[in-house]
Amino acid sequence: MKTKIIMTLSLIILVLSLSSCDALDSLLGGSGSGASGGGSGDSSHSHTYGEWMEIKAPSCSEAGRERRECSGCTDREYRDIPKTSHTAVTDEGYASSCTEKGLSDGSHCSVCGDVLVKQEELPLASHTEETIPATDKKTEGKRCSVCGTVLVRQEWIIENNYASVESYDGIYGYDYLGTMTKGEALQRFYLDIDYAADKFHVGEDIAEREDKDGGEYIVEKLDYVKHGLTPGEAIAVWSVYKLDRPLYYWIASNILYTARELYLIVDEEYADTATRLMYNDAIYERVEEIFESAGAPDSSYSLTLAINDEIVENSSYAYMGDGITPSNSAEAHNVLGILLSGSGVCESYAKSFQLLLNYAELENILVTGVGITTQGSEAHAWNMVKMDDGEWYYFDLTWNDQPSLMLGKQYNYFCISESEGVRWSHGDSDRVYPTVTFSDTHIPDTNENLDISFLYELPEASANPYQNVEICKETFTKDGLKYVVCGYRELQLYEISVGGSVVIPSSVTFDGITYKVVSIGRFAGGIYEYDYISDREITEISIPLSVEHIWYGAFNIPTLTEILVDPDNPKYSSDGGILYSKDYSLLEWVPQSVSGQVVIRPEVTNYEDVAITYCPYITSLRLPKGIPLIAERAFAGCRGLTDIYFDGTALEWQSLPKGEDFNALNTQRITVHCSDGDLYL
Repeated sequence: MKTKIIMTLSLIILVLSLSSCDALDSLLGGSGSGASGGGSGDSSHSHTYGEWMEIKAPSCSEAGRERRECSGCTDREYRDIPKTSHTAVTDEGYASSCTEKGLSDGSHCSVCGDVLVKQEELPLASHTEETIPATDKKTEGKRCSVCGTVLVRQEWIIENNYASVESYDGIYGYDYLGTMTKGEALQRFYLDIDYAADKFHVGEDIAEREDKDGGEYIVEKLDYVKHGLTPGEAIAVWSVYKLDRPLYYWIASNILYTARELYLIVDEEYADTATRLMYNDAIYERVEEIFESAGAPDSSYSLTLAINDEIVENSSYAYMGDGITPSNSAEAHNVLGILLSGSGVCESYAKSFQLLLNYAELENILVTGVGITTQGSEAHAWNMVKMDDGEWYYFDLTWNDQPSLMLGKQYNYFCISESEGVRWSHGDSDRVYPTVTFSDTHIPDTNENLDISFLYELPEASANPYQNVEICKETFTKDGLKYVVCGYRELQLYEISVGGSVVIPSSVTFDGITYKVVSIGRFAGGIYEYDYISDREITEISIPLSVEHIWYGAFNIPTLTEILVDPDNPKYSSDGGILYSKDYSLLEWVPQSVSGQVVIRPEVTNYEDVAITYCPYITSLRLPKGIPLIAERAFAGCRGLTDIYFDGTALEWQSLPKGEDFNALNTQRITVHCSDGDLYL
């Protein structure tokens, strides 16, 4: 009995300790489970579930989750809650303009950001055409009233091509901009600048600017943001435009811009319309004069040679007052310097060459960068030209201008290929210069930086010399006189193979080309050297008005008795058969066979070292007291000379500087008759 009671109590305790239907089922040997596998129990157990409870809220990007539990056991069930709908927000599109593509309407979810309706890019709209009325200077044109793009460019109504601004335009820079990222936008802004510049150049629609902004005269404020450009891109376009337009001398070299606009500035001295129009006319007249003077060059080589010589022969480098520092005046840096004043820095040389080539419709490029010399490096400008063979060649007119050389020019930097040396070995002499190429001494700017020094990418220069043309080396003989080509349709007489009385012609026609004789002197090995021009028995030489330079010693001819000069020659004159400079201040040469008494003109203040040497037939000589010295070689070989009549005093004669070997070269006894007495040498 006691045992039965104990078992009964134990069973009750066990039942009480099993607090779930699952535990009871297990005890009874059952094995059931809920709908979601939450527990086990006898299959005869029926779960009683409560309400579904949300355990994770749904969103528009992810499903939610909910569950319910059996009230009699631990069994649970789970299920997904569907995603909620997106909260759509409209993305408003906008219409296209003629400069910027628009977008269609779209939408996105404001909660998750998902794009619901993608916006599509719309094509550009058509330009809104606006008529530009014709004027007495220009034909009717058309432009877009929205963006200002020129649709039909106005043509200039002119009497000749010289006054057409388009005749001087370059296009290389404009075309290059079109190859860049944002090419169309860059070119549109370029045309905006061009439209404003064209009007201002001829004084149309714009009065003189008295209003200043930032201390500068503003031509136009140009919106670059409407083209989608950055400030750097806008400045690069301005830089390229300046490189393409050498005619617009008035564009200032500095620039102003805001976060939206670039200002086209005019140098103050050109702000006045009347002044500008005066300069314009002067440029057109100068261009017309140059091309009429050049005649009809038969090739790109002849054309570039003609322009090179015209500029170099009539120009000089512009310095500040110290004679060392390059001029900083506006004129020295634009075409007015070289074309009108005959003086400018490298930028003026290069722009003037470019302007003339543009007018001649010969493709060319203005190049900016650094020039390297033995004195160092400095900012420099030069040119590249596409010649008849389709290849590009280098030109540097600034460095071709050499005042100390024959006729003040050289051709070391004329039509040079990539492989050519730009220094010459001087014939048979021992003055041999190291060979350097054009690129060794000219380092161009690049297109890497979008700023004021931006430069378009340059074409490759020719790898070979241009058609093997040799400057200043082509020779020919006519009527016993030998000539060498020394410039565009210019000759140097370098040898006379006839005797007697020789008349040098002003011009010579050879192979259908008429040349002007501009120089007289010996030619050997491709250079010009001190030497006589003939070993024949020449008694008289007549010099024409065309001659501009006579080389030292050219008339060292023993039989020569008289030198005659055309009275209209601008550089030389003669008197008593003696050769002088035009104003008689320089005694150039006394013929060696002149005899008797020789009177030197009183205007002489200087003379060439060998001007009075080896004249054995001179017996007496009259010298003005204005002569500053007695040269070392003076009177050497004048063995018949016995008397010198000096217009000054004995003290003045004794005070004259004399060459170191003066007395040694004069071994005969010479009496110097001074105004106050005689001296003896």
